[in-house]
Amino acid sequence: MTTDLHALGSFDVTLLLGYLYHVKEPLTILERLRRITREVAVIETHAVAVAGYPDANLLLFYPADELGNDFTNWYVPTEAALHGLCRAAGFARVQTVRTHDFGDLRPPAVGGAILPALRSFRLAVHAWA
Repeated sequence: MTTDLHALGSFDVTLLLGYLYHVKEPLTILERLRRITREVAVIETHAVAVAGYPDANLLLFYPADELGNDFTNWYVPTEAALHGLCRAAGFARVQTVRTHDFGDLRPPAVGGAILPALRSFRLAVHAWA
């Protein structure tokens, strides 16, 4: 997050693999990614689907170690949210290219509240400059 992007330069293809859910400011990191991407960014992340809300633009917030007992996990997007974040960051087009479903619909308790059934999965998108 502190690297001088001007000094870094730009790239035809950029990769953001397994990193997005570890950052506290996902939109900021995607804006920075867009600044160095000339053609396409490949973004792979942990994602979530909320039963009954297939098009929800949501970021699920994990304030502690609720996701994988890992304190470095912060936000997990829905597919629609990741597409929206990429467009808000300046990418012209976003396409889902791959998902890997964990198939774990469950009603988790987050912060003492019972949430609707969630499905966790890995999501990969291409975002074009």
